Amino acid sequence: MQKMKKHLFATPFFFRVIVIVGLLCYGSFTFSMYATPTDSTWQTKGFDFHISGGIYMAGKHAAMYYSGAAENENNLNYIFGNKYYYDQINEFMLENNPEIGDSVFLGTLPSQMTYKPALSISLGFRYKFNRHWGLSMTYYFAKLTASNTFLLKRNGELGNKKPMEYEEYLVGKESRSFIDLTASYLFHPHPIIKPFIEMGVQFNYARVNKFIALFRDEDSGKEKEFDLLNIYPGQSYIPNTAMTEEKIVYGGAGYGFSFAAGLKLAINNTVSIDPTFYFSAGSIGLNGYKSIDFHYGAYVRIVMSDLVFKSR
Repeated sequence: MQKMKKHLFATPFFFRVIVIVGLLCYGSFTFSMYATPTDSTWQTKGFDFHISGGIYMAGKHAAMYYSGAAENENNLNYIFGNKYYYDQINEFMLENNPEIGDSVFLGTLPSQMTYKPALSISLGFRYKFNRHWGLSMTYYFAKLTASNTFLLKRNGELGNKKPMEYEEYLVGKESRSFIDLTASYLFHPHPIIKPFIEMGVQFNYARVNKFIALFRDEDSGKEKEFDLLNIYPGQSYIPNTAMTEEKIVYGGAGYGFSFAAGLKLAINNTVSIDPTFYFSAGSIGLNGYKSIDFHYGAYVRIVMSDLVFKSR
C-alpha cells in the first residue's frame, strides 16, 4: 500500500509552495531597511497583498461521496453490477487467493470517510479604509484525498472455516477552490504585534479528479485499479465495442461563510508575516452531500503593502 501512503510533504506541489513562500520571506526581510513600524507611521489607506501556505482540513460529511454506497452517483455497484468488470475482479482475486474457491462478493462498506489534511495555498488582497477596517478578497486552493477500506467476502465456506474477508481500498481525489469576501478589522495594541479578525461569505467549487477501487494482494504486491467515475451514463460497459465516453464533470459550486483570526507580525510598515487560523461553514457541490459542513485551516501569510511599490 506504499503508493497510497506517499507522504504529503514529498509532493512536487508542496515543494513549489515552499520555494515561493521562501522567496517571499527572503524578500520581506530584504525590505527591513524601511523604518521600524510605529503606530504614527502605519499606513491608514491603500492595498495589502498576500500569499500564504498552510494546512486545510475539510469536513468529513462530503467525504462520504467516496464511500462506494449505492445511493451515491458513483459507487461500487458500477463495477460489481457489470459482468465484465466483475469477471475481472474475480480473475484477479482467484489468481492471488486460491483458497477463495469460485468467486467473491461485495461485503461491508466504510461507515465513514474522511479527507486527509491537505496542503493549501492562497492569494489575496485587502483594501484598507482606515487603520482598522478593511475589505479582503482571498482565493484558496487545495487538493484533497479521501480514502478508506471496504470488504470482499468469498462465496461459501472452506471446510469448517468461516467465510474469509478481504480488505480492499477506495480512494477519491478532489480539487477544491474557494473565494472568500470578508470584512476585516485590525487591532493596534502594539507597533509590531497586531491581532486581526475577518468575517464574510465564501464561494467554492469542488471537482472530482479521480475515484477508484483498488484491489491489492499484500503477499505478491500485485494490484488492480477500477475507475468508479461513470463515463458511460445510461449504458452498461461492454469491452471491445464502440461505446461513446462522455466527459462528465463531477462536482460543482457551493457557498458558505468564513472566519479568520491571526496576528500581524510587522517587520516594518510595509511587510508583515501573519500566522492565521481559518474556519468556514459551507456547502460543497458534490451531489447528495451539499448540506453545511465545517472546515478548518492554519496558514502563514506573507503580506506586502502597496507602499513597497510606491517607494521604488
